[in-house]
Amino acid sequence: MKPKTILPLNINGSKNETCNSFFKLFVPRAKACALINKEWPDQIKKVESLSKRFADCLMNHRFTELTADLQTLDMRRDRKWSAARMAIVAEQDSLSTEQRQRAERVLRLFDSFGKIRDMKLAQQSGAMSSLCEDFLTNHLDDLEALGVKGDIEALQKANQDFMKVYQERTDVLAERVLSETRDTKNELCKEYRVLILLLNGWILYNGVSEIEEFVDGVNELISQYRLMLGQSSGNSSGSGSTGGNGSDNSGDSGNSGDSTGGNPDKPSGGNPGSGMTPLPDDDDEEDDGEGINIM
Repeated sequence: MKPKTILPLNINGSKNETCNSFFKLFVPRAKACALINKEWPDQIKKVESLSKRFADCLMNHRFTELTADLQTLDMRRDRKWSAARMAIVAEQDSLSTEQRQRAERVLRLFDSFGKIRDMKLAQQSGAMSSLCEDFLTNHLDDLEALGVKGDIEALQKANQDFMKVYQERTDVLAERVLSETRDTKNELCKEYRVLILLLNGWILYNGVSEIEEFVDGVNELISQYRLMLGQSSGNSSGSGSTGGNGSDNSGDSGNSGDSTGGNPDKPSGGNPGSGMTPLPDDDDEEDDGEGINIM
């Protein structure tokens, strides 16, 4: 009977967050293995470096820089929001009781949309869009009576200008980040596969006793991820010259992944009515990886 070897795992076919979490657990275990550090120090360094780069790609996807043009447009719409609110507040000092009551009613409605200036970018866009649409559609008479219709229209225009530039930047950025993340993930999984092939080959030649504790620990980790990904559990008795357990033909090729985590600095996900598409969420984008079957 051939000795137990490292189980196969089609991690490249998993979602990016799943892949990232696996390597966060695997790399420390591998670095702590004396045999790996002795026999293949360069290989584990490659895997560790690519794992960190992959994690950085996901982070860059979520927290992209707020460019100067967007910052200017964001500040401009914030000022328009403040100006519109101040115009409504000013009417509360009117000598007309009816006008004061109207201003109080409109201000309550205005504030019901929340502290918009404190929101993240995409949420702020959605809230401003909803506010302007509601006021200009359902409360036009009140706006005209208070003389603030122009302020709400100016806020709407400033918000639309921001949303247009934000969407253009998001489209370009998303493509760049998706490509970088996909390429890094493919390279990481290839180097991981090389390391596993080296380990399994060494075990088949020398036996597993020297690193059995390490193999058992890694196989337990892999089994958890195989179960998570719907891959067959296989067994730990090797059945291939270097692959240990042979090819994992049950890999989750249909489990295509989340191409990349995100949101700009101030933004979080999109907001109903915002008309904006945030950076692709990890659960939405297809992973164009090669679907490497890691032995």
